[in-house]
Amino acid sequence: MNLHEQVSRMKSMMGLINEDSKWKPCKKCIGTYNGSMSDCAYEAIERFEENYGTAAGTSMGNTYFEGNWKRFNSIIIGRIEGLVPSAWSAMSDKFKMQLWSFMYNSDSGGTDKFRWLAVLYLTANPDITTFDKSITTKIINKKDPVFFKEAVKLVSETSSWDYEKFIKMLDGQYKTYGNEGAYNNSWSIRPTALTDMYNDCTGGDQPEEKEEEPIEPEDKTDLPTEPRRKDFDGAPYLKTMLDNPDYN
Repeated sequence: MNLHEQVSRMKSMMGLINEDSKWKPCKKCIGTYNGSMSDCAYEAIERFEENYGTAAGTSMGNTYFEGNWKRFNSIIIGRIEGLVPSAWSAMSDKFKMQLWSFMYNSDSGGTDKFRWLAVLYLTANPDITTFDKSITTKIINKKDPVFFKEAVKLVSETSSWDYEKFIKMLDGQYKTYGNEGAYNNSWSIRPTALTDMYNDCTGGDQPEEKEEEPIEPEDKTDLPTEPRRKDFDGAPYLKTMLDNPDYN
């Protein structure tokens, strides 16, 4: 981390964000994570959760991310490395941040299992330019085993990832969840906010670069069994994929 980036991160952690930033600063960011991504990647996600993480677009609390991110990180990296081990090492740090954030906010039940693989397949396939719900449906929960294997193969073989296309596919995924309020208040702004918060931390818009060295995943841990939270209507909020004990 260069001096410019260190100063930017210190300002962000102290609430002294750039005057041009439209996003609220961290209330209590950890600062040093020693995880599978850069500190700025985790900090952007923590900053979003502390300010806009609920379905109403409000704070998840100052300690929610701090108390859960290590367990989440172990499970997320374990699932990626367990299915498409070469994909993670080919992604830029900012791309990894968006994927990590999406997996952290995606349910793992029968209606959503392997949705993260679907969004990667849509991004990797050069013949796909817009979100395709029918393809997503084939991959989720291995509904089409042959197509699922094709998706794993393409994602594993992809060595260059299009960040802007990935963001477009993420938005398409969030729209399929059927919770318009949560989409408008939180999900629709999440990818853009994370990009801006990451840039606030690093000190500017950084060019996309592929990672050279793969990162070894941590051992998987037992999954939490409690729902993540309730939405503002009182209806069950989408749990993270990590909240489902039946996900294998």
